[in-house]
Amino acid sequence: MTHKVLIGLGSNLGDRELNIKKAITLIQNQLGDVVAISNLYETASWGYDDDSYLNNVICLITKWAPLDLMSALLEIELKLGENAQIVSFIWLERLI
Repeated sequence: MTHKVLIGLGSNLGDRELNIKKAITLIQNQLGDVVAISNLYETASWGYDDDSYLNNVICLITKWAPLDLMSALLEIELKLGENAQIVSFIWLERLI
Protein backbone atom coordinates (compact mmCIF):
# COMPACT_ATOMS: atom_id res chain seq x y z
CA MET A 1 0.00 0.00 0.00
CA THR A 2 1.33 3.44 -0.87
CA HIS A 3 0.71 6.71 0.91
CA LYS A 4 0.80 10.29 -0.33
CA VAL A 5 2.52 12.35 2.35
CA LEU A 6 3.18 16.08 2.64
CA ILE A 7 6.35 16.91 4.54
CA GLY A 8 7.31 20.40 5.69
CA LEU A 9 11.01 21.18 5.64
CA GLY A 10 12.76 24.14 7.20
CA SER A 11 16.26 25.37 7.97
CA ASN A 12 17.67 28.41 9.73
CA LEU A 13 21.32 27.41 10.09
CA GLY A 14 24.19 27.48 7.61
CA ASP A 15 23.41 27.25 3.90
CA ARG A 16 19.66 26.87 4.37
CA GLU A 17 18.84 26.17 0.73
CA LEU A 18 21.57 23.52 0.45
CA ASN A 19 20.39 21.90 3.69
CA ILE A 20 16.88 21.54 2.25
CA LYS A 21 18.20 20.20 -1.07
CA LYS A 22 20.30 17.57 0.76
CA ALA A 23 17.29 16.51 2.83
CA ILE A 24 15.11 16.16 -0.27
CA THR A 25 17.79 14.04 -1.95
CA LEU A 26 18.04 11.72 1.06
CA ILE A 27 14.26 11.44 1.32
CA GLN A 28 14.04 10.61 -2.40
CA ASN A 29 16.83 8.04 -2.16
CA GLN A 30 15.60 6.32 0.99
CA LEU A 31 11.88 6.77 1.46
CA GLY A 32 10.01 6.96 -1.84
CA ASP A 33 9.27 9.21 -4.79
CA VAL A 34 9.22 12.97 -4.27
CA VAL A 35 6.55 13.97 -6.80
CA ALA A 36 6.25 17.68 -6.01
CA ILE A 37 8.36 20.37 -4.36
CA SER A 38 6.99 23.77 -3.39
CA ASN A 39 8.81 27.04 -3.75
CA LEU A 40 11.04 28.16 -0.91
CA TYR A 41 9.62 30.70 1.53
CA GLU A 42 11.42 32.72 4.16
CA THR A 43 9.63 33.09 7.50
CA ALA A 44 10.46 34.53 10.89
CA SER A 45 11.27 32.05 13.63
CA TRP A 46 8.44 31.28 16.03
CA GLY A 47 8.86 30.93 19.76
CA TYR A 48 12.21 32.73 19.94
CA ASP A 49 14.08 35.59 18.31
CA ASP A 50 16.71 34.17 15.97
CA ASP A 51 17.57 33.71 12.31
CA SER A 52 14.68 33.38 9.89
CA TYR A 53 13.79 30.05 8.37
CA LEU A 54 13.76 28.93 4.78
CA ASN A 55 10.80 26.55 4.36
CA ASN A 56 9.09 24.43 1.77
CA VAL A 57 6.85 21.38 1.44
CA ILE A 58 7.37 18.20 -0.53
CA CYS A 59 4.89 15.56 -1.62
CA LEU A 60 6.21 12.02 -1.13
CA ILE A 61 4.73 8.77 -2.39
CA THR A 62 5.94 6.08 -0.01
CA LYS A 63 5.26 2.58 1.23
CA TRP A 64 6.50 3.48 4.72
CA ALA A 65 3.97 3.32 7.56
CA PRO A 66 3.51 6.68 9.35
CA LEU A 67 5.50 5.96 12.53
CA ASP A 68 8.28 4.25 10.60
CA LEU A 69 8.39 7.20 8.20
CA MET A 70 8.70 9.65 11.09
CA SER A 71 11.58 7.64 12.56
CA ALA A 72 13.31 7.55 9.19
CA LEU A 73 12.89 11.32 8.78
CA LEU A 74 14.44 11.89 12.21
CA GLU A 75 17.36 9.67 11.17
CA ILE A 76 17.84 11.83 8.08
CA GLU A 77 17.98 14.90 10.35
CA LEU A 78 20.70 13.21 12.38
CA LYS A 79 22.65 12.24 9.23
CA LEU A 80 22.63 15.86 8.14
CA GLY A 81 24.16 16.86 11.46
CA GLU A 82 21.12 17.91 13.46
CA ASN A 83 21.39 18.24 17.20
CA ALA A 84 20.30 15.14 19.12
CA GLN A 85 17.66 17.26 20.88
CA ILE A 86 15.36 16.84 17.86
CA VAL A 87 13.59 13.98 19.57
CA SER A 88 12.19 16.42 22.12
CA PHE A 89 10.27 18.33 19.40
CA ILE A 90 10.96 21.65 21.12
CA TRP A 91 11.42 24.81 19.11
CA LEU A 92 15.12 25.12 18.35
CA GLU A 93 17.36 26.37 15.62
CA ARG A 94 17.29 23.71 12.92
CA LEU A 95 19.78 22.64 10.32
CA ILE A 96 16.84 20.87 8.66
